[in-house]
Amino acid sequence: MRTFIFFCYFSVFGAYSSNVISQDATISIDNDKVVTVDEVFKSISEQTNLKFIYHEDLFKNLPKVSLKKGSIKVDKLIQQCIGNADVVFNFTDNNTIIIKSENKSLKTNVLNDNKSQEIIVSGIVFDANNQPLPGANIIEKGTTNGTQTDIDGEFSLKLKNKNAVLVISYLGFLTQEVAITNQKELTIRLTEDAAGLDEVVVVGYGSQSKLKLTNAISTLKAENIVDSPVTSFEEAIAGELPGVQIVQTSGDPGSSSQINIRGVGTLTANARPLIVVDGFPAENFRIKSLNPSAIESVDILKDAASAAIYGSRGANGVIIVTTKKGKQGDVKFSYDGYTGVQQVANTIDMQDAYERARYVAEARKTRGRAPLELYQPYLIGKPGLTDTNWQDEIFRTAFVQNHNVSISGGNENMNFFVSGGYFDQDGIVLGSKYNRMNFRINLNFDISKKWKAGFNIAPSFANRNKVSDADHKGDGIILTALITNPLFSPYNSDGSLNLSGDMLLSARENGQAPVENPVALALLNTDKRTQFDILSGGFLAFSPLENLSFKTYLGGNYTTSNRKAFSPNTVGAYSIFVDDKQATAFKSFYDRKNWVVENTVTFDKKFNDAHELKLLIGQSYQTENINTTGSSPLLAQITDDNGVLTTTFPQFEEEWSLISYLSRINYDYKDK
Repeated sequence: MRTFIFFCYFSVFGAYSSNVISQDATISIDNDKVVTVDEVFKSISEQTNLKFIYHEDLFKNLPKVSLKKGSIKVDKLIQQCIGNADVVFNFTDNNTIIIKSENKSLKTNVLNDNKSQEIIVSGIVFDANNQPLPGANIIEKGTTNGTQTDIDGEFSLKLKNKNAVLVISYLGFLTQEVAITNQKELTIRLTEDAAGLDEVVVVGYGSQSKLKLTNAISTLKAENIVDSPVTSFEEAIAGELPGVQIVQTSGDPGSSSQINIRGVGTLTANARPLIVVDGFPAENFRIKSLNPSAIESVDILKDAASAAIYGSRGANGVIIVTTKKGKQGDVKFSYDGYTGVQQVANTIDMQDAYERARYVAEARKTRGRAPLELYQPYLIGKPGLTDTNWQDEIFRTAFVQNHNVSISGGNENMNFFVSGGYFDQDGIVLGSKYNRMNFRINLNFDISKKWKAGFNIAPSFANRNKVSDADHKGDGIILTALITNPLFSPYNSDGSLNLSGDMLLSARENGQAPVENPVALALLNTDKRTQFDILSGGFLAFSPLENLSFKTYLGGNYTTSNRKAFSPNTVGAYSIFVDDKQATAFKSFYDRKNWVVENTVTFDKKFNDAHELKLLIGQSYQTENINTTGSSPLLAQITDDNGVLTTTFPQFEEEWSLISYLSRINYDYKDK
C-alpha cells in the first residue's frame, strides 16, 4: 500500500525548480536523443504527477537538450534545460508548476523591438586540447535566449542586449561566463571539471581514481543520503544510482526490499548482490540493520570486470558500503533527525451498506429467494443505520521519527567516529510497528610510519510487530477489510469488539467470504519479532617499503532473531466462529555466525612520471554457520491421557566455508 509521508521541517524556496521539486523524482530516457525544452516538460508530465503551465513562446529560443539513455533526476534535468534563464517557478497545491518570465527588460524588448538593437555573435567552443565540443549550451545570461554548438563546436546567437554575458556549459566541464563588449567572433575554451575526475572510488580490495576507471561503477556520497529523510539503506539508494533497482515487496514497517543490479540475472538461483561493509563481504547480511546516516559512500560494481575480484559471488553485482570516519581537527558533534506522519494515499472505492443491501437483495431475487430481514431497513432507505467503511477502521495516521547523533575527531596519530541512532515507525495498519537502535564505533590508528591499524563495531537492535499480509483465508488484515460486510460495526454498543456471530452467519447465508472482524484480527492477534545484529572488523597493515604494503583483516557478523506469534481463542478466524476457535502459537529462533580472515599484498609504483603499475594479490577464508529452530503450532488442548502438551520442534542447520585466492593488475600511462 502506497503512503504519503509528510515530514516536519523548515526550508527556504527560491526561484529554481530544484527547490520545489522532490529530489527523489526521476524519469527514464529510453534512448539517446536531442529534444526541445517543451518536449522535456512533456516527458516529465507523462512520467510523474507534475504539470507545467507556461506561455508557448517562453522557451522557443532555448537550445535543444541532449539526453542519454537511462534515468535522470527531474530537478537536475530542468536545471540542464533552462540553465540561467530568468524564469520563476510557482508551485501550487495540486502539483501544478506555473512558469513565468521574470526579466522585465526582456518583456520591454519584446513589446518595443525598435528600442533595442539586436547583435549577432558567433564563435566556436573547444576543450583544453583544441577539440571542438558539439552540443555545448550557449545562453544569454538572465534570459531564455540561447543556442547549442553544432558538430564542429560552432554557434551563432542573436543577442537582445549589446552588453550581454554568455553562459557556456557542457557536461564534465566547468561552466564559463563570457562578457560581450564589441566582440562579434568568439573563441571559447572550457576546462574539465577536475574535482569530479580526481574523486576516489572504492573498488574491491582497494580504491581507484575516477579518472582511471574503465569499469561500470556508480557512487553515492553521504551528502546525497543525509539530504533525504529515508528510513533504511534501500530507500537511501533508491533512484540515486543508474542500473540499480529497488523493489519494495511490502509496505509493512521493517520489511526488506529486493535490490537488483542491472536486472535479474537468474531464473532459479539467488539474485541478491554481494554486500561488502567496511571490507566484510556477505550475501546474507541484513542490510536493514545499517544506519543510513553513518554511511560515507556507496559504490556499486555493476559489470563483470569490476566485480571479478569477488569471483562468482559478484555475479549479481557488488554493493560496497564505506562508513564514516573521524578527521583530523577539532571534535565535532552532529545531530540530524525528522518527525512526521504517514497516511494512506488512496483507498479503494467499495459499496456502502445501502448499496450492498440492494446488491444482495437483487442477487437473492435472481435465485428465487426473499431478501434477508437484516437488509430490510437498508432497502427502504432508513437513515442513520450502521454503515462501516472498513478501510477507515484498519488504516490510521501513523507517527514516524528518526534521530541520529554522532561525535568525531582525531589528530595526526588517530581518528574516531562514534554514532547512535533511533528509528521508530508506526504502521498505517492497526497493530503494525517497527523500531530500531543502531550504534557504531570506528577507530583508526597510525602506530608508526610503517604500521597502521583500525577497528570498528556496529551493534543493532530491532523490534517489529507484524500484522498478517496474507489473503482473507489467512486472515490478512487489508484483504479481509475489503470484503467485510459494511452493515456490521467493528465494535458493540458497550465498546467491546464485535466478534463473529451475525457477521459470519450473514456471509454464509449469502455465499460470501465468512471472515472475522478485521479490527479484531489486527488488535488481538500478535506476531512479535526481535532481532540483534553485530558487525565488527579490524585490520593491521605494515608497509616495509614506500610502495609495498601487507594487510591482514579479521571480521565477524553475528545475527540472532526470535519470533513469537499468538492467536488467542478470544478472536475468530476465516470461517471459524470465536466460540469454536482454538488458540494457536508459533515460536522460532534464528542464529547465524559468519567470520572472515583476509591477507593481501599491494604494490603501487610510478615510473618516470608516466607509467603506473598497481599489483594486488591476496587470500581469503570465510565460514558461516546457521541454526534455525521452529515450533509447529501449539494447540491449547491436552494431547494425551496424561495431560501433557506435546509438539515438535524441527531444527535446521547449515554450514559452509570458502577459501579464495585473488589478484589484480592495474596499469596506466600518463593517467590515460
